[in-house]
Amino acid sequence: MKSKRDREFDTFWKSYEKGADLESICQSRTEYSLRWYTRKALLYKNLFYTFSIINIVAPLISSAVTSCLEWNCVGVFISVFGSASASLLVLFNMKDKWSTYRTAAEYIKSQYTLYLAKIEAYSGQNPEERYLSMLEAYMQNIHNQWLKKQDNKGKDDSE
Repeated sequence: MKSKRDREFDTFWKSYEKGADLESICQSRTEYSLRWYTRKALLYKNLFYTFSIINIVAPLISSAVTSCLEWNCVGVFISVFGSASASLLVLFNMKDKWSTYRTAAEYIKSQYTLYLAKIEAYSGQNPEERYLSMLEAYMQNIHNQWLKKQDNKGKDDSE
C-alpha cells in the first residue's frame, strides 16, 4: 500500500502525464510544493521545541535527582541526555530549517495569490509561464542555499 506522500506525488505527476494545461500544472505544482514545505516546517518546528524543552528541563531534573535523591547515576544520565539534545539542535540547525521552510511556504502562497489575481508580475500574457518559472527558480535557490550550508559545514569541520 502506498504512503500518503506517494499518493500525493502520483496525483501531482498525473497532471504532467496527461498533458494538462498550464493552469492545472501551476495549481498542482503549487499544492505539492506547499505541502512539502509546510510538512518540513512543521517537522523542524516540533523537533526544535521538543529538544529546546529537553534542554530546559533536563538540567533541572538532573539537579533535583542528584541533590534530593542522591541518585548520581540517574543525574549523570539526564545531564548527558540534555547535552545530546543541545548538540542535536546545533548540529541539525532545526530552528534555521524551520524558518527556511516556513518562509518558503509563505512566499509561495503569496506568489500564487498574485498569480491567481493576475496582478503585478502575473498580469498580461503568459502568466502561467512566468509563475512556473518564478516557482522553479525560487525552489532551486532554496536548494542551492541548503547545498552551500552543507558545504560550509564540511569546511568548518576541517579547519
